[in-house]
Amino acid sequence: MAIGERIAARREELGLKQYQVAERIGVTKTTMSKYENNVNLPNSDILAKLAAALSTSADYLCGITDDPTPHGESWVRLTDDDKAIFEALSDLSRDNKVRLSERARMLLEEQKNR
Repeated sequence: MAIGERIAARREELGLKQYQVAERIGVTKTTMSKYENNVNLPNSDILAKLAAALSTSADYLCGITDDPTPHGESWVRLTDDDKAIFEALSDLSRDNKVRLSERARMLLEEQKNR
């Protein structure tokens, strides 16, 4: 299986849309589509971002291993609440993501001071 097919398969396995992964790694949906269709190959920086966004390893994406979670499922463990937050985040505009990030920092600071 080629790298693009592995990217697409893992994305679908996680229930993610192309645009969601594209936003997470900082590329356009068109570029993401080109990766998945083996038109373009991701460079090393993008490959690392893809592996993180898809909760897998670059080794899996490159075909070195067939195990998408070589470090076990606990490698990246998200609760249902975490998943819901990530899904909501992916639909926010850039400005709203910045606002939410600032608000989260304020909440963490308040939490520390209690």
